[in-house]
Amino acid sequence: MWLERFKMQQLVMVVMAFFLNTGFSQSLVNVIDLPANAYFNSAFGLTTDSSSLFLSSGSSTSPQAGYITELDTAGNVLNSFPTGLGTSQGLAWTGSTFWYFKRSGSSSAFVEVDPNGNQLRSISSGTAFIAGLYWDGDGLWYGLYYPDADAGFYKLDVNSSTVVDTIIVPHRQPHGITSDGQYFYLVGDDFSGDPAIIFIYDPAVQDTVGAIHLSDPFSQNPRGITWDGQYLWLLGDPVGTTTRAFFQFDPGGSGAPNIELPATQVNFGQVSIGSTDSAFFN
Repeated sequence: MWLERFKMQQLVMVVMAFFLNTGFSQSLVNVIDLPANAYFNSAFGLTTDSSSLFLSSGSSTSPQAGYITELDTAGNVLNSFPTGLGTSQGLAWTGSTFWYFKRSGSSSAFVEVDPNGNQLRSISSGTAFIAGLYWDGDGLWYGLYYPDADAGFYKLDVNSSTVVDTIIVPHRQPHGITSDGQYFYLVGDDFSGDPAIIFIYDPAVQDTVGAIHLSDPFSQNPRGITWDGQYLWLLGDPVGTTTRAFFQFDPGGSGAPNIELPATQVNFGQVSIGSTDSAFFN
């Protein structure tokens, strides 16, 4: 079953390449380099209260490992506080508290903390392969990037500790999720050979309706993403440097459609008139 699902994902990726970005445009407004140290070079979780940006880090060696850091939109550090939770791969703001994904092997968990870093409650994730968090008002969304057969975005009811919704995209490395109230923006990492990309997903039609393809000055490692009410903010690595940066996008800005055709031809061999067949791409 997982093989069929994976092949279908590959087929859907090819078909969608013809249609993504039609009707959508976007512009890169700014690239803001973060400080060059172990904490920021491994910055992963990203969220906002619509005024400041907040980070968590995947670093296990930095003296600030386990800290949540507040920055302004120019990249200046305003505040930081410890949680005692160590390595993180996701952060979400609920309006009064944070959800922090603690990546710690079999002890990995979604942990709610207050703005001072005090731990309020913890929900075991059952896996360490979580990337990106987003609070939608009544549940916690997260990306699951392993195993491939289960890769997707899941909504967790934090009161019952059960998954209540799912978004599956044709990508094996879901790494970040946010919403502007109409669309979800779903980050795909480039680790498994899939492209670095932000899918635009419309929950009203339950389908992907566009995409932002990440290219120069973006280099690699797209991580957390958040929406501040006007702009999208993405964590990632810029070209020509080893430091991490904020990439600020205006989803409604001017831009040219980015249509990719992964294959120029498909050889089906000899087929009868009126018959149908399928092709899968590796």
